[in-house]
Amino acid sequence: MGVGNDSQTEIPNIFETQVKNRNKVNTKVHVLDQPGYGDSYGFHRIFSNGYFHYRTFSKTPRLKFVLAFKRSDLEGTAEKFKKTILNFINMFVTYDYIKPKILAATVFLVTKADPKSKI
Repeated sequence: MGVGNDSQTEIPNIFETQVKNRNKVNTKVHVLDQPGYGDSYGFHRIFSNGYFHYRTFSKTPRLKFVLAFKRSDLEGTAEKFKKTILNFINMFVTYDYIKPKILAATVFLVTKADPKSKI
């Protein structure tokens, strides 16, 4: 979660916070900041990113995915946005089988957007 387009995360970081659930009761939530999709800092970085993603997603029973994009990534032909989505989807070997579950567990977070703009 850096200031540029590229991920600043090299090794996953875990954060703990509390949020109110549907019954307005505080619930503990763990947030895992993973290396970004499509970051190309060389073979070793791409390989280690894939390993962290695989281990997390194969061992954790309940996940929510938050894919963050800058508002400018959605302009024009939105190539950065589309590339990130494709990298995310291709990470799941059995995507066709688990597609409904992945889509239900994924949200987009648009950053650096003018509060008055319409997305």
